[in-house]
Amino acid sequence: MSDIPPSPFPASKNPYPKTRITEITSNRRRLHESLIIDNLLQNIAGLPPSTYPPKSTSSLASLYNAIHESTRLDTVKKHSFIYYLLLDYDHVFPSDEGRSTTSTSAGHHRMSISAVPTSSPLSTFQSQTLLPDSFIMLMTALWKLDNLQLGPDLMRLLCNPSVTIPDPSKALQILAEYGTPQDAIGFIAATQPVLTEKEDIEIYFACLCRVDVPTAFGYTRTDAPDHLREGLFKQLVKSAVEAGGEAAIRIVDLPLGEEEKVWFEEALKAVVEKGEKKMQDKARDALLIWWLHTGRYEDVVETTERVEARGEVVDGLPGVDWGVIGNGVRKGLGPRMEKKLGQAAS
Repeated sequence: MSDIPPSPFPASKNPYPKTRITEITSNRRRLHESLIIDNLLQNIAGLPPSTYPPKSTSSLASLYNAIHESTRLDTVKKHSFIYYLLLDYDHVFPSDEGRSTTSTSAGHHRMSISAVPTSSPLSTFQSQTLLPDSFIMLMTALWKLDNLQLGPDLMRLLCNPSVTIPDPSKALQILAEYGTPQDAIGFIAATQPVLTEKEDIEIYFACLCRVDVPTAFGYTRTDAPDHLREGLFKQLVKSAVEAGGEAAIRIVDLPLGEEEKVWFEEALKAVVEKGEKKMQDKARDALLIWWLHTGRYEDVVETTERVEARGEVVDGLPGVDWGVIGNGVRKGLGPRMEKKLGQAAS
């Protein structure tokens, strides 16, 4: 214990009042019962996740001592964990007096991390320990992720080349669920992690589907594992149909291979048969447009007549009456269609 440096936390202030405990607990629940700091404490420091957040000043002192006594941590990692805790302190006890912007340099660029009081425990700790900029940015990014403080500041930290996120899967999940699909795509593009887990690939791909249909289509061809290609392609089709508008038009115009054409129809027919009414109509629209696009006019006529025979109203594309279109196509086909219908009846 004598080798442990004095705590940077003022003894008179508790950075973990009930309101902060509730906030952290709520964030943990929203992040599927696991904060990033929970995993780091357990897997890197060898401490039980239950130690965070400390419920009192004495619990905070115990956690501080446990971090310093951990034989699994070098000095920089010990300081990094304490820096994370000091970010909690700065969050609970903000002060605008005497604030200065803490900046870090990466190459020829300088990045603003946060504005902290020049005499705050956080700034004092930084100056005393000389914690490297890369670790300051890393712990700030992880703290922001755990606290769902998403936005441009976080993205600049995550995409900085000197920052290596220890759990990119968790970061991706948080950005996709609580940020924007552009955030998740930007994070993957900047950090280039190798996505191997099916869940991670599907999360990332869902973001691609929401942002750009051709890019998502390209991913199924060049980057997706072979055993997931069909499922991802059908996910793209369903997503485009659900989005409607330009996305639905783009999905019909994709240059599909023979195998992809089969998947395309299977995906649309599955929605037509089992989807909700609004989705059924959109999928049927896409299927009929696809058949018109590929010259399968008999399928258009048969489908529109079958729908009319059941008395259904197709309410997909505004202003489009598939009954009228089907009749027009049937007339255009003339004797060829009548002959086919006669053969089917016999």
